[in-house]
Amino acid sequence: FVNILLPLSAKTVGTRFRWWQPKHDGLDQNDWAIDNVLIAGSVDQSTVMLDTFSSAPLPHHERTPADAGPAGRIEFDFFSEDKTAVNEHWLFHDDCSIERFCESPDGVMICGSHDGREVYTVTHDLTPAENWIMQFKIAVGCKNSEKNVQNNVHVQYSTDFGVSWSYVVPQCLPADPKCSGGVSQPSVFFATKGWKRVIYPLSDNLIG
Repeated sequence: FVNILLPLSAKTVGTRFRWWQPKHDGLDQNDWAIDNVLIAGSVDQSTVMLDTFSSAPLPHHERTPADAGPAGRIEFDFFSEDKTAVNEHWLFHDDCSIERFCESPDGVMICGSHDGREVYTVTHDLTPAENWIMQFKIAVGCKNSEKNVQNNVHVQYSTDFGVSWSYVVPQCLPADPKCSGGVSQPSVFFATKGWKRVIYPLSDNLIG
């Protein structure tokens, strides 16, 4: 799985995170889902956001050692086979619902549109503190690994209440003077088979 520091500019009051697909090809095309979203501190065991989209707590194997349990602001409802609305702790969720996807054992947040427009889900405003992490699982396309750049899912953050957005992990090329010679791919997820687990430790400039 991925373990990358977030940019300093993201640790501040009023930080939002979003998963954004610029274009969707319509009903049952390019759908994607996230599960077990955790944005929390790893020192004081505080959990500001935790959503498993089902009645189950975050599985033990998906916790960092200091994460004691599902003690957070989000209440869990028993998952049924029927589609369930996303709870109020997500600020925006365009065409997203809670259901099974890509052989998930219980509910996940699945997102997709019927008319080819953009699809996104955005967290409520957060104020990250020292030693926080952002962790989630994501499945894009599930069984269809055809890579169409317009159907990728971008993970971004905003520190101005959603006016502008930056990549959680920016693209860095060797010739870019801002990257100090480092190389990195942006926080963008392509269509692939199955689920991918991602962990982003939040860097110091996100601290509010």
